[in-house]
Amino acid sequence: MKKSILSLIVLTLICVTAHSQVDTISENIYQKDGKLGIGISDPTSNISVLSTDTIETYEKLLELKINGISDSYIQFRNNTNLYNKFEPCIHASTNFSERSALMIMGNILKDGDINNNAVINITPYVDNGLGWQNGGYDYPEIRHYFRIRGYKSGVGDKPLFEIDQDGNVGISTKTPYAKLEIKDGDIYISDIEKGIIMKSPDGQCWRGTVDNFGSLNFTLITCPENVSVATGGTKTSTHILISPNPTENNVRLRIEDLELKKLKYFVFDVNGKILDQGKIRNSEQIIELASFISGIYLIKIIDKKGNIISTTKVIKR
Repeated sequence: MKKSILSLIVLTLICVTAHSQVDTISENIYQKDGKLGIGISDPTSNISVLSTDTIETYEKLLELKINGISDSYIQFRNNTNLYNKFEPCIHASTNFSERSALMIMGNILKDGDINNNAVINITPYVDNGLGWQNGGYDYPEIRHYFRIRGYKSGVGDKPLFEIDQDGNVGISTKTPYAKLEIKDGDIYISDIEKGIIMKSPDGQCWRGTVDNFGSLNFTLITCPENVSVATGGTKTSTHILISPNPTENNVRLRIEDLELKKLKYFVFDVNGKILDQGKIRNSEQIIELASFISGIYLIKIIDKKGNIISTTKVIKR
């Protein structure tokens, strides 16, 4: 019985040793427990690559090429010009004239996605030596979290987009000094119904839009953080019909399937001047335009919170 047990132990040790055996595939390439090691005989992941030489500047560590297509590759490399330093870089190139240099894609669930994870997370950390489970990782004190730059031979770097460690966003500058800073360019808002939103000291929000004379006019709206977004269920449709359009006299305002109450209407000319306003008391209401000269007018329907829920361009003949 003892001999049988001893034989079983010896056989087990032999199997374990054989299973853990390192196979040398070729010089500097090893296989162990189904894992591949390049430059390392004890790979800790499915594919482990270890550079045993002195870390060189701009050293290529891993490169994937397509046979028959020149200058087509994706490479993982060290991108610093300092010896024994490491700056990870993924670089892609191809000889196709209309190329995408490098694309990063992520997918989320179309239906039923309830988590708030971003498709792409960019989070630099530094290690203070305590280790992850002991709170050893922290945000760096000075770090450019995300940067997009352009490069042109003979000119050098051109800053395009920057997010720094304070959450400041810069366009055409790599040192933004505000939450949003734009250098060497304009902000262009092409939609006449959109503009800038600011909150007043009493907590109300106002949207500023410009009229045809360049004057900035503010309208009370619901603050963006108070606007609820439906996550499921039946969506209630809102139908506001204004007819006839074009018209030679008045127009009829008809509201269908609308749960909102205490609505108001405003009639604007093309210069943004209010010509008429009033409360909407019934599902059908006449808006008088007969006395107006021929032209284009805007009729806006606003709820009790100041939200613009409908804007219609009406032509008066």
